[in-house]
Amino acid sequence: MLQELLYRCKDGSKPLPDKPTLLADCLKAVLPICNNGNDARDIKKNLTKIVESTKEPQMYKPFIEVSNLAFDRLSELNAPGLLRSQANDDDKILFHQNDPKNVMQKHQGKTSTRRPDLVIVSRTSARKVSKHPDQPYKDEQALEKPAKRFQWTDVRSTVEFKHNKLRTGVSNPPKTYAAKDYDVPEAKKYMKYRREMNDTAEPTGVTPLPGSSAATSSHQTSDHVRNSLRWEDG
Repeated sequence: MLQELLYRCKDGSKPLPDKPTLLADCLKAVLPICNNGNDARDIKKNLTKIVESTKEPQMYKPFIEVSNLAFDRLSELNAPGLLRSQANDDDKILFHQNDPKNVMQKHQGKTSTRRPDLVIVSRTSARKVSKHPDQPYKDEQALEKPAKRFQWTDVRSTVEFKHNKLRTGVSNPPKTYAAKDYDVPEAKKYMKYRREMNDTAEPTGVTPLPGSSAATSSHQTSDHVRNSLRWEDG
């Protein structure tokens, strides 16, 4: 999955590496952030806090701190083959605590109300809901609930936490991180189902009648794609 997503961020103005090479080069460029200096120490400290938490809300701040630190360092990274982030870009995304605020929006006369634990927003959106929207935004503000409600149009994604008291399968971060070579088999590559869907797509403008052989074939194809998704995701 990461290999496919990275390839969508490639720098098209330069010779394009193949997908496995791009992934390997990016992992090598990222490792110093995880292993060296104060940033690596802070990353591991916050990851340890998440592992040692006893309640769900205790996970918010260390997760936000480690994620936003990673975002900041990755935005400064000059990874071969990838586009670089622009300096002082207010559209840079960050994780922001939202709980216990509701996010509300009206659509077709109805009001939807949700309360995500964290949201991913731009710095511009985060500043709009801060106590002092006319002042420069400080990253520490993301650790607290917003002064005003976020709008759904501001939210890029949401994060929900579920605390497992048994903490099975959770361990403290390693002393050092390393990248291992891995060649993804063709049969398991991410989004393979899109090729299947394209191969079996109906001609544009053709709507099979209910009960017709074309409709039955289309229904069976949809079931096949869904089953393929379950298999590849599982």
